Amino acid sequence: MPDTFRQLRANLRQNNLEGRVNALNKGVGAASDTLRFTVSEGANNHVNTDGTNEETVSVPVEPVDSLLADFSSAPAILKIDVEGWEGAVLRGAEETLSQEAPLALIVELCKGGRYGFDEDEIDEALRDEGFTPVVYEPFRRALQSVDRRREGGNTIYVNDFDVFAERVRTSRAYSVLSRKL
Repeated sequence: MPDTFRQLRANLRQNNLEGRVNALNKGVGAASDTLRFTVSEGANNHVNTDGTNEETVSVPVEPVDSLLADFSSAPAILKIDVEGWEGAVLRGAEETLSQEAPLALIVELCKGGRYGFDEDEIDEALRDEGFTPVVYEPFRRALQSVDRRREGGNTIYVNDFDVFAERVRTSRAYSVLSRKL
């Protein structure tokens, strides 16, 4: 979505993250394809598979594994918030998810039912792949493992709890609203 991507790039510039984040204006899914996306729902635009007369745009889609093949190193974090399409995105990321390098996922698991995905099954599959759901406690600079994913919101999953707990504990502190994080 061109407007959303422009906003993302502006946010990266504003936060001095341009050199640390690889932002790709691409659709992702289980396989290479072209899908129709809604365009009038802002941050809630989504894959339109029901053929409604809603205004849509065609978007080329590739698996995450294909997109990341061009990079020399594995990502440390993947943020997946695709309004219910998470199951397809994760199916297209099997190689990435099985990597040995430390990987954190931030995944919003909701609305998957509209595409036939079951969020509890996705959570279970991530756990079977070795990912642990965690809660980030910024003021304590700590991670805590949890038993369940966050219902209707973002869940952080890590494939190496000890590595990420140490990163959180020892990373450079930032001040946000006059509080050190």
